[in-house]
Amino acid sequence: MRTAPSGDIRANIAGIVESYERLGDYSLRMLAQEERFEVIRVYTDTGRQGHRQMVEAGFVPFLANLGPEERTHMLDELVTALDKHHRWLERTGTLLTRRRERLRDRTREVVGRHALAWLKEETDAERRIAERLDEIAAGRVSPYEVAGEVLDHLRQGARA
Repeated sequence: MRTAPSGDIRANIAGIVESYERLGDYSLRMLAQEERFEVIRVYTDTGRQGHRQMVEAGFVPFLANLGPEERTHMLDELVTALDKHHRWLERTGTLLTRRRERLRDRTREVVGRHALAWLKEETDAERRIAERLDEIAAGRVSPYEVAGEVLDHLRQGARA
């Protein structure tokens, strides 16, 4: 789960939903088997406790001034509401859509990192940019013009 400042409701809910997206299928398989296998029940109980702690940590400012019973009740309500929200996200297909979007974005980031490494290591793009830096700095050409020239050169199949 990504870390969000305590009390940032949107960020904390997003982090919890992200953990649902990442672990949801696995958790559901485990929950379906917990009654049959004691060892799995240990893991699911630990998961429930971790989920509750994650929710509590994210909502500390809203729980801090409550008495112990009211705090426990409110925490129960928050956990239940988040679980209901998760089921709604699954039922409507929103969870899958968000997961796919996140995976698409992550894949693009990886492609971008590899493409940049390829440009630096296996093409003459760095040299071409370096040769034009003085012109860019002097304002005679823009970084966009030089980038266009480098890309045109690469599109023609040039590497070195």
